[in-house]
Amino acid sequence: MIIFRINRSFATWIPVDKQIDELTAKIGTGITGLSLEEFKDQQRPIWEVTTTSIDAYNYYVLADDAQNKFYWDEAREFLEKAVAIDSTFAMAYIDLSLMYRNLGLEQKRWEPLEKAKKYAYKATEKERLIIEAFYCITGN
Repeated sequence: MIIFRINRSFATWIPVDKQIDELTAKIGTGITGLSLEEFKDQQRPIWEVTTTSIDAYNYYVLADDAQNKFYWDEAREFLEKAVAIDSTFAMAYIDLSLMYRNLGLEQKRWEPLEKAKKYAYKATEKERLIIEAFYCITGN
C-alpha cells in the first residue's frame, strides 16, 4: 500500500510501511535516548513483524472480532484465509488451533499449533512468548 505524503519541497509517494518505520524511529529515539543508528539496529521493519501481508492481517483482525463475539466458526474461516495468504503467520496459527479446540475439532488443532511454533521466529517478542506459553499449556 502506498499513500501520498507531502514533503516540504515536493510531493512524493511513500509506502506506508516505510512511514511507520520512520515514525517509530523518531519516537523511539526520543523515548529511549538512543541514537538513531542504535535504535535502528534494535528494530525490525514492520513488514517482518507478525505477517508480510496486509490482507492476511485484515483477516486476522476480522477473526479477532469474531472470537470476541464467540463466533468460533466465523473466526476459524477468517483464520484459515489468513494462513492461506501468509503461510508463516504464527499468531494466526495459534488462534486457529484455539478455534479448532473450541469447535471440538481436537485432531485438527495440532497442525496449526506446530506451525505456530515453527514460525514463531517471525513474531514479536510478546507474540513469541504467547506462542511458547500456549504450546507448553497444551502438553507438548
